[in-house]
Amino acid sequence: TLNGTAFTSGTDVIQDGTYKLVVTDAAGNATTVNFVIDKVAPIVTGVADGGMYKEKVTVSFNEGTAKLNGTAFTSGTEITVDDSYTLVVTDGAGNATTIIFLVDTTAPTGTLTIDQGGSEWTNVADATLTLTNDDSSKGSGVVEMRFSGNGTDWSSWEPSAATKAWSFGAGDGEKSVFVQFKDKAGNVSHSVIQDKIKLDQTIPTGMITINSGATVTSSKEVKLSLTSSDGDGSGVTEMRFSADKLTWSAWENVLPTKNWVLDGDYGSKQLYVQYRDAAGNSSVAHAASIEYQTSSGSSNGGGNTETYSDITVSIGNKSEQMIKATIRTIEGKKVTTVVFEEAQLKELLKGAGNKPVITITVHNQSDIVNWEINAGLLSVLESSNAVIQLMSEKASYSFPMNQVHIDEWLNQFGSNVSLKDITLKMEIIHAPNSEFVYKDRDNGQITLIAPPVRFSVKAYFGGKEIELNQFDTFVERRIALPEGLDPKRITTGVKLIADGSLIHIPTKVIKEDGRYYAVLSSMTNSMYGLIYHQKSFSDVAAHWAKTSINDLASRLIINGSDEQRFLPDNEITRAEFTAIMIRALGLSSAAKSVSFTDISEKDWYHSAAQIAYSYGLVDGYSDGSFKPNEKITRQEAMVILSRAMKLADLYNKLGNVQQQNLLHGFKDNTKIAAWARQAAALTIQFGVIGGYNGELQPQKNITRAETATIIQRLLQKAKFI
Repeated sequence: TLNGTAFTSGTDVIQDGTYKLVVTDAAGNATTVNFVIDKVAPIVTGVADGGMYKEKVTVSFNEGTAKLNGTAFTSGTEITVDDSYTLVVTDGAGNATTIIFLVDTTAPTGTLTIDQGGSEWTNVADATLTLTNDDSSKGSGVVEMRFSGNGTDWSSWEPSAATKAWSFGAGDGEKSVFVQFKDKAGNVSHSVIQDKIKLDQTIPTGMITINSGATVTSSKEVKLSLTSSDGDGSGVTEMRFSADKLTWSAWENVLPTKNWVLDGDYGSKQLYVQYRDAAGNSSVAHAASIEYQTSSGSSNGGGNTETYSDITVSIGNKSEQMIKATIRTIEGKKVTTVVFEEAQLKELLKGAGNKPVITITVHNQSDIVNWEINAGLLSVLESSNAVIQLMSEKASYSFPMNQVHIDEWLNQFGSNVSLKDITLKMEIIHAPNSEFVYKDRDNGQITLIAPPVRFSVKAYFGGKEIELNQFDTFVERRIALPEGLDPKRITTGVKLIADGSLIHIPTKVIKEDGRYYAVLSSMTNSMYGLIYHQKSFSDVAAHWAKTSINDLASRLIINGSDEQRFLPDNEITRAEFTAIMIRALGLSSAAKSVSFTDISEKDWYHSAAQIAYSYGLVDGYSDGSFKPNEKITRQEAMVILSRAMKLADLYNKLGNVQQQNLLHGFKDNTKIAAWARQAAALTIQFGVIGGYNGELQPQKNITRAETATIIQRLLQKAKFI
């Protein structure tokens, strides 16, 4: 019997328990065997396998004997020492439970350094934080960190790293950054870990006078009086000088006075000074002028009334040589300045009609070509919608004078300033390749093909300068291709911005009078260059949109998902579509800003959304959001396209009948939302949008390939490329 119940020899006993087996033979002899079956391992409480504990733990087990890290251990013992532990509990049957755990009650430590070269001051609100941390050899290891600008309000926890990009809060003054580290056990550093730096983004102010404000000198040696202030900032430490604001002297310690030798021949001399503070902020160029004469009572005109055969002005069939121009050599650069006076201007405009083009041609191999006019005469040009075309041998700039917008910048000089006291200057600067230093984002595949050219329009008064740098329309400029260059080597024109990035500018190549020119259309001014760049993606080799995709990638308008793939059939988000649109149009700055509730300054698409909003390309939703990561439908894309077309002068106001006629040919035209019908009809009218088998599919999400195709088509229809 087994526990009093009949038992058959050979039967398996499998259940855990205590057993008594009695076996009796025919003669009555009996054998008794007592045994226990135990297949269950001991149960451990207080810790779990793989657990990490930031407080002391009490470990217990229900049976058997135990060893902790190889040493006998008693159930119910408290463990207080930080370490990694292995607990093995074995019962009488030999069943064993192994628990590996870690006790880490010590908070991590660390350091934080604001990387600004050890300087006490900075003028950059964005910084890189360098971080170190330590959790001791027996700790669980630091896994997370969080930051604060005041030690109270903390960011969310994020994975621990050696560096962190950080932006200081608005406003000058001392800026602190705090960090906390957290280890795997959950211990948070409790000592104060911080660094601080002083932010100064306010430029110094100052002035310069020559010979105590005298207007005339008969000596080249003059004395400069220099005053500067930095308010509560880092303090003015340096100054530098220039005669043309192009070539500057080296920075030197700031002084209240300085002796100076005027350069060049007799005539009016302009001198500029810039002040720089300890944080690196540079002031505007402050100016002073003086007339250098043979004596204090007579003046040498310096060639101002000469006629130059290689400088002409023309309008229609009327042409004449310039009677007021100066040609100077400044720091080795030949500078030609052409000046319009009232009588000459009015004579030119007689009978010219509306929108006359006044062409100023300077063919004397100048490095810098300027055209100047007294701002008091601007009304004469604006009233006729005149265009000033300034031409050198290697470049030309066609500027519509209705883009000057006098009222927008006049107040910046002061409400009491008269227009006749302001000078407007249009400028073409032929720069050496060494000044076009750019970031090549494509591993050396971008090549500068022609020397860069800077175009600018500026207003001057009393030593103050205002640059007119954002326009309501696309303004055309041309750069001549070097003789003998294959025009197919020009992929696109680009604009160089301050951080060295290249911005695509809509560009086409034309042939005129036997020479090739790159025609760049831009809504701003800057330094421009022509590049060669060929880009292709392996996954579009057999795709229907291959040509459009590779063309826009080569023009720096679109990017791949990585170096080799474009993923053409993936749907695109609102943020991605917006970014591609502003790159296609060459837009890089915003004149006004907007705060979308779901876009922060740290988001990669923050700038794109701001620029697109500034130019009227996008709006947010009624709740103040932009929904940047939502897919964009074809009809939403049509609305943005139609607004871009208006900027590019591809626009008609369509009535309801015209809209219906244009949309009627598509079977699903009733699915187009009311707010998108005008835009849809416009894009169809100009051939920017087509259909699929007689359908527009307005509510379908647009793909990356479709986006590339319609953006290329927009640029082509606008005759930008």
